[in-house]
Amino acid sequence: MSRYRYIILFFSLFSLFAQAQENEEIEMMEFGDFDHWFVREIEESRVVGGNTLYIYSIGKSDTLRNNVSIKALQYSPWGTSNVMARIAGIIKGTNTVFPVKRDNGYCARIETCLIELKALGFVNIKVVTAGAIYLGGASEPVNDPNNLYVNVDMGIPFNKKPKAIMLDYKSDMKNLTTISRSKPGSFSVKEFEGQDNADVFCFLQKRWEDKDGNIYAKRVGTAREFFGEYNEKWVNNHRINIIYGNATKSPEYKDYMKLTPKEKSFYARNSKGEMVPVIETDWGSENDEVTHIVFMVSSGSRGAYEGGLNNAFLVDNIKFVY
Repeated sequence: MSRYRYIILFFSLFSLFAQAQENEEIEMMEFGDFDHWFVREIEESRVVGGNTLYIYSIGKSDTLRNNVSIKALQYSPWGTSNVMARIAGIIKGTNTVFPVKRDNGYCARIETCLIELKALGFVNIKVVTAGAIYLGGASEPVNDPNNLYVNVDMGIPFNKKPKAIMLDYKSDMKNLTTISRSKPGSFSVKEFEGQDNADVFCFLQKRWEDKDGNIYAKRVGTAREFFGEYNEKWVNNHRINIIYGNATKSPEYKDYMKLTPKEKSFYARNSKGEMVPVIETDWGSENDEVTHIVFMVSSGSRGAYEGGLNNAFLVDNIKFVY
C-alpha cells in the first residue's frame, strides 16, 4: 500500500472515531458537579468534648441543626461516609468528605482519616476510616461499629445502560508505603508495609427479592479503576468504560472487578423495611434489564478499618456517557 493510501486510511479512521464521539450523549449525574452541599450541625456528647461538628453532605444547599438524621431527608441520591454515630449512648460525628473550591465552583475531597473517640480527656477508641461518596444513603445514628455496611443502603433504582463513566480527578495519594489497621472498638492502630488505592466503581445490577425478603442480584455492567499514584494536577474527562455481561471475558478485566463475595456484600433495604445483604449470584448478560446502580468513589480500596492514612482523592463533574 502506498504512503498516500496509508494517510487516507488514517484520516478516514480518525474521522469515524471523531464522529462516534460527537454522537455520544453526556449526562451529568444529579449533583455530580459538587457545587451544592448542605451542612449538618452535630452536637457531640459532653463526655467526648461536647463540640459542635459540621459535617457535609452532597445536595441542595442548606444548614440543618439539632442532630437531624440524614435518613429523614430527601436532598439528593448521594450518601457519604460523613455520619452521626451513637455508640454506647455517646453522640459522635465523622467528617471525611467535604467541599473544596475549584475554579468558580467546588469539588469533593475524600480522605482516609483516623477517627478518635475520646472520653473524659482520654483516647478510648481509634478507627481508621476511608472517606467515600456513593449513590444511596445511611441509616442514622450508626450504632453498630462491628458491621459498617449494615448501616448503608447501597445503590439506587436505575434502568439505563451507559457506555462509560466520566469524571475529573486529582490524586493526593502521598502515603504509598504504609497501611494502618484498626479493629472495631480497638484502642490502638497497627501499621504494616503496603499500598492503598483510591477506588472508583460502577456496578449495574438486576435485583430481585424472594418471599422471605432476601435480595439477590446479577451483575449486568461493570466499571472499576484503582488510582494509586500521586497526581497534583487535575485530569479532566477521565473515562472508565462499562463492561456488559461477564466481565472476566473482557480484555479490560482486572481481578478487582470480580463479583462481590457473599461475606462482603453491600446492604439494601427490602420491601419489609429490613436491611439485608445484596447477594450477587452470577454475571448477567448484556441483554438483561438493569434495575439498580451501585456507584462509589472512595479514598481507599482495602475495606473497613484500614487504609493509607492522610491519602485523599478529589473528584468533580461525574457524568454518564451514552
